[in-house]
Amino acid sequence: MTRATKSKAGTPPAPTIPAIPPADVLGRLAALKTAATPDLKQQWRELFAAEGCALLLLDAGRREFHFPVASQSASRAATADRLEAIRFPADKGIAGWIAAQGESALVADAQHDPRFFAGVDAETGVTTRSMLG
Repeated sequence: MTRATKSKAGTPPAPTIPAIPPADVLGRLAALKTAATPDLKQQWRELFAAEGCALLLLDAGRREFHFPVASQSASRAATADRLEAIRFPADKGIAGWIAAQGESALVADAQHDPRFFAGVDAETGVTTRSMLG
């Protein structure tokens, strides 16, 4: 829940977002895998008008990225299982750039972005088109 009030000068201050302890965040992310029902996963694909989508997270202890949740169209359902098994170094790709820079990125054509790490595509046989991070 966010909350904003007007300051004395009449301009609204930035909304305050309650802090979530890191342990709670990790617990919520771990629960995401079981909470992501097939219907919810399909809604994610519909939201992004994509054949497939995946959530990429950083395992800080191992300095690796992994895909705890992946969703693919019925014709590529096996790819979701392969994605969930893939890990790659945290300094690779667009995700590595985002982690290092502390900035977000919207990449419309991942294949032509010089930061793109093609290793995941090579392992899954799927072509990544765009990324949001």
